[in-house]
Amino acid sequence: GTWSPSLAILSLWIAMKVYPEKFKDVNFIEYSNSFYQKIFGVSYTKVVANE
Repeated sequence: GTWSPSLAILSLWIAMKVYPEKFKDVNFIEYSNSFYQKIFGVSYTKVVANE
C-alpha cells in the first residue's frame, strides 16, 4: 500500500478509541477539518459526506 496523510487522522481516531481519557479534550471533527483544509484544501466533513 501507499502512505497517505490521511493516516495521521486515522491514527488519532484509533488513539481516541483506545485511550479516550487522554484525548477527551480533542474535538475529532474540528481537528480533522483543520488538518484536511491545510493538507488537501477541503474540509474533512465534505470528504466524509461524499463517501
